[in-house]
Amino acid sequence: MGTNIGTALTGINIRDRTTKEGSAGDDEKDSKVCMVGYEGERDNMNPYNWSYATRIWATMNITFIGWIVGFASSVDSAALEQVTEDFAVNEVVESFATGLFLVGFGCSMEIPVFPLATDETIN
Repeated sequence: MGTNIGTALTGINIRDRTTKEGSAGDDEKDSKVCMVGYEGERDNMNPYNWSYATRIWATMNITFIGWIVGFASSVDSAALEQVTEDFAVNEVVESFATGLFLVGFGCSMEIPVFPLATDETIN
């Protein structure tokens, strides 16, 4: 039923579905819900227990990742006309590098994560 992993990991509690919490399909009465939480009030993995400096570092880290991906995907467009002249190619061919980057970036996380995202693991 997909709940074996929930019993092995700390911080995951399995309970019966009590209300309309997502789509359970035909067997809505017998379905389970995985409640993911923390080990306790003083769990170091809980962001509410992080220091102010750690919260700022985590926020700036995610912000920088978002900025660098946006920059990397658009930096090629600034020199589009010059590169097409230098290499004697069409603008579509030159734009292929940006498109290939974005497809690769989009697939880089979906390939390892997609097999994990099954109906049994998503409530």
